[in-house]
Amino acid sequence: YLLAISEYKQLVQRYRYSPLGEEGYYKIALSYFKLSPKYQLEQQNTDRALIQLQEFIDNYPESIFTPKATENIAVLRNKLAKKMYESGKLYRKLKHYDSAIIYIDKMLSKYYDSKWVNDAKYEKAYCLIKQRKFDEYQIVHDDIVDDNIEQLIKDELLSKLNVELLSEKNRIKKEENKKSTEKQRKKFWF
Repeated sequence: YLLAISEYKQLVQRYRYSPLGEEGYYKIALSYFKLSPKYQLEQQNTDRALIQLQEFIDNYPESIFTPKATENIAVLRNKLAKKMYESGKLYRKLKHYDSAIIYIDKMLSKYYDSKWVNDAKYEKAYCLIKQRKFDEYQIVHDDIVDDNIEQLIKDELLSKLNVELLSEKNRIKKEENKKSTEKQRKKFWF
């Protein structure tokens, strides 16, 4: 693909007004798209592909290749969103909830149109429950309720969150009872 990019760049630079220029420009973007690695790896070629695809669309909005370029952009944005989502999920599993929320918020802000949005909102809500930030959790919960997603998926997400919320509130009660019992013991012994 790197050799193809080099050759297509020569075509585009030397023969700007050739009927093949449009296709050459698209093939440059497509080659970067093909070089885009799995989401777990460094995404430098993915970023290049996004730039090239957007430049192609800007320069040739009426091209027969524009719909495919737009589709490829969506694929790449989903890949980058998944990378951020998985990073946030990893931090959540490690119980580094602040770091998880940072990644999730960044993903939700930058890739708001990706297919990972619902999962990311769930992860953020989960982290807020574990941090006992119930007011912030309620905002995310309401956002999920207002989302225009399939009802079955929404019900499943909300059900899982309600279970976690009840569990965390029960932990809080147990901790308070334990503290109260310890205070009683101290008063009794002293």
